[in-house]
Amino acid sequence: MSAEVLESLAQVFRLSVEERNHLFLLAHQQLPPAQAAISRKDKAHPVLQNFMDHFADCPAYVTDHRWDVIAWNQAACVVFGDFNRMNDKEGNAIWRCFASPAYRALLADWEDHAQRLLAQFRSTCSRFVGEPWFKALVEELTELSPEFRTW
Repeated sequence: MSAEVLESLAQVFRLSVEERNHLFLLAHQQLPPAQAAISRKDKAHPVLQNFMDHFADCPAYVTDHRWDVIAWNQAACVVFGDFNRMNDKEGNAIWRCFASPAYRALLADWEDHAQRLLAQFRSTCSRFVGEPWFKALVEELTELSPEFRTW
């Protein structure tokens, strides 16, 4: 099926972003072409955001397939920094872990956390290896972080 047919199906059935992505993964074994830019927080379903907001005593955030933080609560902003004020790079959990000195300082055992996070990143992102966003992120972190480069 062509991408156009899949896009038409997604529109007719009023699929969410996640459902649209799933449709493309089933049909083409890859994600659909990028849509118009949407703000990070607008990607999260309102029900998910409501849940996060009511999870008030525990810092929590959710990432998408690129590890961009797309939902968070106020407690997460207090602990990790104000996600509303972060640019796209700073709002990426992998980039922030390896490139932000402030994030490093938050964790007593940053090295263990960073190695575990990197292993999770590898396991979830292998299908994106050829995509421009993935290449750019890996190249930048390889240059910025000796640990990222080594691990």
